Amino acid sequence: MRNRKQQSHAYTLIEVLVVVAILGVAGAIVVPQFLQPSTISAQAASRMIMADIQLTQSEAITHQKSRHIIFDIVNGNYQITDENNKPVAVSWKAGAEYEVSIKTNRRFNSVSLADANFGGNVVLTFDDLGAPLAGGNIDIVSPGAQYRISVAPFTGRLSIDAI
Repeated sequence: MRNRKQQSHAYTLIEVLVVVAILGVAGAIVVPQFLQPSTISAQAASRMIMADIQLTQSEAITHQKSRHIIFDIVNGNYQITDENNKPVAVSWKAGAEYEVSIKTNRRFNSVSLADANFGGNVVLTFDDLGAPLAGGNIDIVSPGAQYRISVAPFTGRLSIDAI
């Protein structure tokens, strides 16, 4: 016969069922938010645009010349250009021009550029030191989400917020 001091400690069936029920309810609330394809696509498009803005800023610093990223809201695309507004060629595309189309890219189904505004202009320009000439915002929308990429004046610091 076991002594009371030798008894093992374990969870009761009711305690286990309560924990499983709580996890099930939490999962039913949280998981569907991660499974909406339009939200995931909007997040991916936002991250890609942010990376391309950083690329444009780096290009300006590297070449010590201004660089522009021109947003075409109607056609849902943007392009990186040099100080003479000539499209920048990139080595990983065999010298092809750097242009990205949100509208026609299958990865970004139902995602669109809603707005780009940099001091009343759709062109974000970085000077030869990598500072933006004007701060502003880019709005990305999809049926399940809306995001705003903000470019801070002077520093070019990027942030993204759900709107």
